[in-house]
Amino acid sequence: MLQLRARPSEARGIAVIKVQDLPEFQAGTGTPVAGIASPSDPEGHFLASIPVGQLMFIAPDPMLIQTPRFHHLDARLAGLQALREDIQRLFVAAKKRNLSSYTDYVIERATAPSTPGILPAIKLYWPDPLELARSGAQSVLVVPFQTGLVAVDGETQLAAWHAATRRVPAIMGHNIDVTIDHGKPIEWAKQAFHDLNVFGIKPNPTLAIFMDYRDPMNKIAKDLADRFFNDRVETQARQVSVRTDNLFTMAALRLFVVCFAAGTAGVANATRPLHQDDPGKLELDTSRWIETVLKSLPGDGMLSRKSIFTVPPMLAALGAAGHEGIDPGSLKDVAWERDALGADGELIWDGIAGKRGRQLAVDEQGAEAPALAVGGPKEYVHSCFRSLAESDSYEFRKVRPSLFA
Repeated sequence: MLQLRARPSEARGIAVIKVQDLPEFQAGTGTPVAGIASPSDPEGHFLASIPVGQLMFIAPDPMLIQTPRFHHLDARLAGLQALREDIQRLFVAAKKRNLSSYTDYVIERATAPSTPGILPAIKLYWPDPLELARSGAQSVLVVPFQTGLVAVDGETQLAAWHAATRRVPAIMGHNIDVTIDHGKPIEWAKQAFHDLNVFGIKPNPTLAIFMDYRDPMNKIAKDLADRFFNDRVETQARQVSVRTDNLFTMAALRLFVVCFAAGTAGVANATRPLHQDDPGKLELDTSRWIETVLKSLPGDGMLSRKSIFTVPPMLAALGAAGHEGIDPGSLKDVAWERDALGADGELIWDGIAGKRGRQLAVDEQGAEAPALAVGGPKEYVHSCFRSLAESDSYEFRKVRPSLFA
């Protein structure tokens, strides 16, 4: 391979390769990928924006590479299997489950590019040096026909594009960003995989929901927060701090919306997208239900941190109650105080929305009293729902001491 000498840029002190210094691309030697050599690593890092159809050829489907029974479809697949297994995870468990939703997403990006969203560049890799050449005034990286690149990062997106073109062939003309690292040892690729996957910190569900404007459930939750709760919904932290005046997290409010749409089964979709045929109607119906509940709760009702309403399992159960169309008048008799005590001196909500905590609460007179340790929605949404909607249940009677003394 011709060795290129990068010229230092006097202005910025970085290496630059001039296109006119490159050898002319020779047809038949490989697939030319148009782009630019990175100034920071001109002989080993290449930046490009290429059609999906070209990506599919230079980077075979990792799902086929992983599965030997498909190796007869492309002579390159068997040779790529060992390399891929050295630098990537197999498509199993969560990674495999994510492929379907990612495929839907890339189709949306290709067919409706004006909608909010972004795709990261796919980072491709080949251990041997690839030839940098020119085609006219354009620099190109030549990928030999017998070579297939593998993804050191963005592999699920790569597999998703392969799957997407089988469903919508027209998107093969859509351009996507890639980087190609070449001429670097396998140890470099392993370290790159580690650094790209370990050093990143995934945002907590509350922050992720606050930032996502594509999911209709998120949008409805944000609109409800703005309309009804006067900036008292936590949008950053995983839990509500006792040092704030916030009532609950955005994740908890989203779960209210999901359970209004799907009942208690919505708890299984606490943070996952949930398709809705008519999001506008759902938002209207959810708003009406919140207004109804607001009128039905005594005192400060929803707007008090002391109310059981603000705990996530009860918020989800109230959403599910709206889904089932319960009589809101039955809510007025509920003992809504979180640490309310029954005639026996025990916490009314113990075993329904949580359990008795180890620490004691101090009432307005300075006396110590038991306090509720709130449980999670998955554990307690069903008991909370029974306390609201099933009149023949133990929970329904327990939370209405004025009626069932």
